[in-house]
Amino acid sequence: MHKRIRQIYQLLAAYAAGDFSKRLKISDRLDETDEQVGSLHMLGEELMAVTISRDFFTQIFNTVTDMVMVITLDGLLEKVNHAACRRLGYSQDQLEGQPVDLITGYARPSLSGQVRKARRPGKIIQFNRVFHTAAGSSLPVDITLQHMQAHNGQRRRQVLLTARDITDRQAADNRILRAMIDGQEQERLRLARDLHDSLGQQLTAAKFFVSAVQKGTRSKPLQAKLRTANECLNNTLTEMRNVCFNLMPKTLEDFGLLAAVQELCGHLNITGTTRIVVNHSHDFPVLPRSLEIDLFRVVQEFLHNSLNHGDGTLVRLVFKATGGEIQVRMQDNGTGFDPQKLSHPGMGLRNMETRVQSHKGYFRLVSAMGKGVRVVIKFPEQSVQSMR
Repeated sequence: MHKRIRQIYQLLAAYAAGDFSKRLKISDRLDETDEQVGSLHMLGEELMAVTISRDFFTQIFNTVTDMVMVITLDGLLEKVNHAACRRLGYSQDQLEGQPVDLITGYARPSLSGQVRKARRPGKIIQFNRVFHTAAGSSLPVDITLQHMQAHNGQRRRQVLLTARDITDRQAADNRILRAMIDGQEQERLRLARDLHDSLGQQLTAAKFFVSAVQKGTRSKPLQAKLRTANECLNNTLTEMRNVCFNLMPKTLEDFGLLAAVQELCGHLNITGTTRIVVNHSHDFPVLPRSLEIDLFRVVQEFLHNSLNHGDGTLVRLVFKATGGEIQVRMQDNGTGFDPQKLSHPGMGLRNMETRVQSHKGYFRLVSAMGKGVRVVIKFPEQSVQSMR
């Protein structure tokens, strides 16, 4: 009997060590001890099945190329696969147990907040974010969040995050965007030059002839009509120059971004009730032509929205080079809006962000009802140099 009990203890020790294949011989008596041994054998088979499933899951978890993470509803990284560690440049020990917001640089909206939204069973959330690696570089990813279910259907307090690197996809998208934007700008330039060189010259010639006839006639009624015609031609020439300026400012071509923005704001300050202030650092560099055109278009769109919808009294534009970055900041004191309630952002807002992202820049718009609108644009100076 003592021998049998020792054998049972040895069997339990083997199971504790992970050896679930060990078995004891059942006697012919089929007594109570044999029943216990039979129950232990069944336990060993169940443990072996669970271990095989766990090992199989772990093997898959660590061999997939996508980044996979198990996150608690409190926003802590519970388990991280090898692909995530490799791409982010951390070890598992450095990541597991840390807040998930660590890998987004604690940017807003918080990733932990989005994790909590996925706690409902069956809920799947997909979105794009930027991860920050241990080396400080940015990694654009496509994220899927899904609540985890236990094998018995019970709810678990964990969310499964899968993230796919979309760097190559974004690069391809940016090449397409750049081709589209460059095509639009070339067509704008062609149209502006055609208007200036063809229609502009014809209008100027017509104005010259009308002025000559006006001076040569003694008829007062005819002089009045010719004076009115001359004013109409002047207004048409002014409007045509404005159209040409909006299509492609000559100042932007000849003198660059800052000069074109100051000219644009000068026109608007004269005709509008909103004061526009432009500040720039003395070392703000001359940028690649395509980037200057796109930034000018972004400023144009911001001013258009602010003056037509913002109902403010002041717009401030700041251009500066600092800390290895090129920055453009735009802010008004208008009515503002709630970005979360924009189910379909307008074409203008999408175009602003698209133009910045096509140069791999950072774009952020912040607004709230009654608090105006603020836009921050950033480009790493090294990235700007590589565009030249």
